[in-house]
This record gives sequence, structure tokens and C-alpha cells, in this order.
Amino acid sequence: MEPKPAVPYGMTQIVKESQRRIKKALAEGFEYDHIVIAKSDQFLRTHVSQKLDFAVMYIDMVGSTRMSTKLEPDFLSRIVTVFSREVSYVWINSNTSTTIAEPHICATTH
Repeated sequence: MEPKPAVPYGMTQIVKESQRRIKKALAEGFEYDHIVIAKSDQFLRTHVSQKLDFAVMYIDMVGSTRMSTKLEPDFLSRIVTVFSREVSYVWINSNTSTTIAEPHICATTH
């Protein structure tokens, strides 16, 4: 039997908190911290018309193609919105570098 890969410190707690927020967002309409959007907006306004080097992170949602054929459009839209906001929330709250996080893009400047 192969040993389980080591889970980074705090990863279990991050996953549990994410699951809680996602369930609350889908069931109750939980609103994500507007600070994430405010930080993005401030960064983009500060650097308008500037050329910046940055990396873009792309994240695919497993099963999204299948979901798009089976779910009502309104509910699928809600799932995609919650997913993208959760990714932004986790990224902004766990990264120490300068970041911008939009609902559909997370980028880190070098």
C-alpha cells in the first residue's frame, strides 16, 4: 500500500472552509467578501494604461460540460459564479504577493 501524499499545513482547513462557503452561497445566497472585488478594482484603476508582466491562472471546473447539458441555465450560472468567486476568495486570502482577482481571472504580478 502506497502512503498518502502529505497534505500541506492548513490545506484541510482551507478545503473545509471553502466547502462551507460554497454550500452557503448555493443554498442561501451567501455574498463573498466585497474586499476581494474592491482590491481588484483598486489595483486595476491604479495601473490603468500601464504595461505589466503577470501570470494568469486558468482553472477548469470538473464536470462543467456535463452540467451545462443537464442543469437549468440559471442554476448553472449560479454554480459558475460561486466557483469563480470562491477561487478568487481563496487566492486573495492565501497569497502574499501582489494580486488582482476578478470573478473570472486571478493574476499575480511578478
